[in-house]
Amino acid sequence: MTIEDYVAEAKEFFNTHHEGMTVDNHSEHDPNPDYWDVLLGDVKSDPEKWKGKNALDFGCGCGRNMKNLCSLAEWGNVHGCDISKLNAEYAKRYAKRKKHANGAKINSWENDGSSIRSVSKRLPRIKYDFIMTTVVLEHIPSHTIRKMIFQSVYDNLEDGGLFSFSVSNLGTAVDYHVDHYKFPMNSRCNNPEELRKDLEEIGYKDIDIYSDSKFEGRAWSFVKGYK
Repeated sequence: MTIEDYVAEAKEFFNTHHEGMTVDNHSEHDPNPDYWDVLLGDVKSDPEKWKGKNALDFGCGCGRNMKNLCSLAEWGNVHGCDISKLNAEYAKRYAKRKKHANGAKINSWENDGSSIRSVSKRLPRIKYDFIMTTVVLEHIPSHTIRKMIFQSVYDNLEDGGLFSFSVSNLGTAVDYHVDHYKFPMNSRCNNPEELRKDLEEIGYKDIDIYSDSKFEGRAWSFVKGYK
């Protein structure tokens, strides 16, 4: 199976399961203190720094993170992209409905499964000061695709922009460096320094990794890197 075949299968899966994803919108992850204090900690601790800036959630699902970003700062733009067209369309409506009255412009789109690019090739002509992703990368069992995503995030960051993401270890998973193109499958990162190595090869600076989280009884790593 090729990357293209894998992406097509993943798109079909998430579109098929879209309605179920809207029910709780992954709100079970909101009680994780590291979600707020580490993943989103730079925004939470200094919201004034991000006023008027641009944020993007990669793998935005149905918009939970976009809504949460809006609750923390007065962004200029809060965007999201997702492999599922139905999720991306829902996320835009959800974030607009749920966001605080802070003036942020909300947008989301279906991406190509391995980058921020929209499948329609239409994207806002901006770069981002903050890009995040959570509960996404561990569900992509391909080292090649994950590195493509890391590169795309880097290319779409402003100079000095921050990439903040999390990965967790799930039960059924392949090794971090494996390319497994049969969906669904997860990826396990037993050594978070492998994440640092991938980011450094692309050009990220001042990389910080926090790996003490045990939320939901599994190991999590929270990673930050700057362009």
